[in-house]
Amino acid sequence: MKLYEKLADEIEAAMRRGIFAPGEKIAPVRQASQQQGVSIKTVLHAYALLESRGVLETRPQSGYFVRPEPRQASAEPPGRAIAVASEVDVSWLVLSTLRSIRAHDAVLLGSPYPDPEPFPWKRIN
Repeated sequence: MKLYEKLADEIEAAMRRGIFAPGEKIAPVRQASQQQGVSIKTVLHAYALLESRGVLETRPQSGYFVRPEPRQASAEPPGRAIAVASEVDVSWLVLSTLRSIRAHDAVLLGSPYPDPEPFPWKRIN
């Protein structure tokens, strides 16, 4: 078990024992680092782990707080679609890319010298 996981487990156990009340602010990162004798990075990882478990929340410019009612940590972030692997036909992708090059409304930015015609300014001769 990594040090930050151990620290997160200790903090969560303290929450269950009632040492930290719901909504209460917990020790700032630097203070927790000094109290626990670990690096700031370790404390940040532990706090991030507790956030992902749904027992802590971050309030910008205020610190870390015990969630009033711990929520179940989900495997996926809210509001995001889950990526699903699918078979890809590479030849179709190449063909569609080559066809888009011929489209009149496409701007070819892959070349260091794109065609100046679609740009809004006048060409200088």
